[in-house]
Amino acid sequence: MDEEAVEFELKVRVSKLTPGVKYAILRYSSYKNLPTDQVIASKAEKVTRFVANGPIYDMVDVCSSDATVYYRCVEEKYL
Repeated sequence: MDEEAVEFELKVRVSKLTPGVKYAILRYSSYKNLPTDQVIASKAEKVTRFVANGPIYDMVDVCSSDATVYYRCVEEKYL
């Protein structure tokens, strides 16, 4: 008997940030969409933009228990 998928919260932490710099966290639902050389935001299923206030940024995301997600964080100027 298969169990039904449930939603749960993920805490995503990015470190080694430069305060005052604009960043984007890109969420991908498949490893096939992960960039290998140039980051392309259009392949991400979700983009979260922020300005770093310090060296660490935390965010909460929601994911289904039957899914796999991947994250990349880049300076916005590289998008």
